Amino acid sequence: MWRETKTTRRRQRGGEDVVKEFPQVALATAILARGLLGEPVDGSRVELEILRPAGADLIMVDPSDPQELDKAYAALRKMAQPWREDNTFAAAPGDSCRTCPVSRWCPSAAETDPPPFSQETARGADREQPA
Repeated sequence: MWRETKTTRRRQRGGEDVVKEFPQVALATAILARGLLGEPVDGSRVELEILRPAGADLIMVDPSDPQELDKAYAALRKMAQPWREDNTFAAAPGDSCRTCPVSRWCPSAAETDPPPFSQETARGADREQPA
């Protein structure tokens, strides 16, 4: 058995497909279906406990169910495909560059706005600022 626990503020369960909504459930389903933990696949299950303000839901996914396994693989492919097909490894500068200690050497970080003076990080003091 593989158990995941999640919390939410939503009061009731909607029509969510837990294999698509929670990547951990998709991964757990694929791992258990292949027997990668060394245990027999028969009788294995993924349990997702969703804690809500009004109570909890326990949802079980059967890794031996071909439909659940297909959904799990589809969800994992959808998440991994952009990463798998990336052969340029281009940086994606953003707000996280403001506090990244590597930003002082990263040429892509120069494309982001410098942090406000009060939030100077390792990036700010020794980096040449444009005139």
